[in-house]
Amino acid sequence: MFGTTPKLRQVLRRAVGLDTTLTVDYDEGELVEGDIFLLVSDGVWGAMADTLLSTTLISAFENMSCTAQDTAEAIAAAALSHGGNDNASALVLRVLLLPPAGQRDSEEAVRRLPLPPRLSVGDLYDGFIVEAVLHDSRETLLYRVRDEISGEQCVLKTLVPDLEEDEPTRTLLAREVWMLSRAASRHLPQVIPLAAGRASAAYILISWHEGDTLQQLLDAGRHFTVSDAANLGTLMLKGLGALHRLDILHRDIKPDNLHLGADGVLRLLDLGVAVTGSDEATSLANTNGATHQGHLSNPGTPIYMAPELLSGTACSVESDLYAVGVTLYHLLTRKYPYGEIEPFQHPRYGDPVAPTRYRPETPAWLEEVLLKAVAREKKARFTTAEEFLLALERGDRSRLRVPRRSPLLERNPALFWRGLSVVSVIVNLVLLFLLNKR
Repeated sequence: MFGTTPKLRQVLRRAVGLDTTLTVDYDEGELVEGDIFLLVSDGVWGAMADTLLSTTLISAFENMSCTAQDTAEAIAAAALSHGGNDNASALVLRVLLLPPAGQRDSEEAVRRLPLPPRLSVGDLYDGFIVEAVLHDSRETLLYRVRDEISGEQCVLKTLVPDLEEDEPTRTLLAREVWMLSRAASRHLPQVIPLAAGRASAAYILISWHEGDTLQQLLDAGRHFTVSDAANLGTLMLKGLGALHRLDILHRDIKPDNLHLGADGVLRLLDLGVAVTGSDEATSLANTNGATHQGHLSNPGTPIYMAPELLSGTACSVESDLYAVGVTLYHLLTRKYPYGEIEPFQHPRYGDPVAPTRYRPETPAWLEEVLLKAVAREKKARFTTAEEFLLALERGDRSRLRVPRRSPLLERNPALFWRGLSVVSVIVNLVLLFLLNKR
């Protein structure tokens, strides 16, 4: 840093090593590919005005064959030709490539940009033509759009405009794109990157695939055979395994979030409430191990949520696999292993109903697999997606330890004692009748 005095043209006031502390002037901004940084000595900037420096820098880089070294030498030579008589040094840096956006980068981008308005079929937004509204809920909006430049169809996912100031929900949207970018699996939709500066609002673009969700197929009356259920189970476990290997928990596995494409690939949809294992550990530590009230702390659909989640326990690999088990059970029987569970209900879990009650043709090995997957106790379930997958692939060669059926006294004490009372009354009546006959 230089200053001017009446007698001397320049006086050094700040420099590295001049004082015990170093004060640096800086600015913050988003780094993009193509950015140029210039560092020059006083022999350059003292001889060249800012405008001249910028002009020289830009004209040099407009020449595609001109390297950063060539540009630095051109700036130093220009300084000398403009009367510079001091050391003329220049360092030029040009950003050629940036690494993939990390979680923090994605979250910052979503926070910085506004939410788009509600769109209608036929609207053109950021170069995308809206072809259909796929989903419209209290929080999220999904549109099928077509890129007017490439002609590619994709899905545009964003939040409803009312959530403009809702930072936690906006952060979940950013986290979803970060997680999908990390999980490169054919069993997950893929994020479509946009050219820098094209997005004017906060949204995600993901790949579009023809087909239906498993819930749509159920609603249309599709009948899933035993073979269908086993095959679909292997496909969803491959996708879920890809997430788990990245320490990502889905937390909302259900037929609505499982898409069977026309290409035969089953894809896991909607990572809107997914978390990493470290996120869950931090969340649990912040509560000092205390149990949350109800199950408000765990998102998801109650019927597919493991029993421990309804009491506020943090989600886990086992709870994701439990949801897979309930999904397969429902595809096969159209029932649920513990019956209907409504939001905010706190059910008392007994033993799961055997699927052969509804589908007698279910083979014993598949019944064992399903009962293990939906076991009431977390420790009795599968511990990894690979273990669950292997059991399905081995079929009747599987040898599983399925939890034994618990006694009625343990499952339903009230029913046990009522039944015992009824039996006792009947026995006493019989005894009285026999005594009176004598």
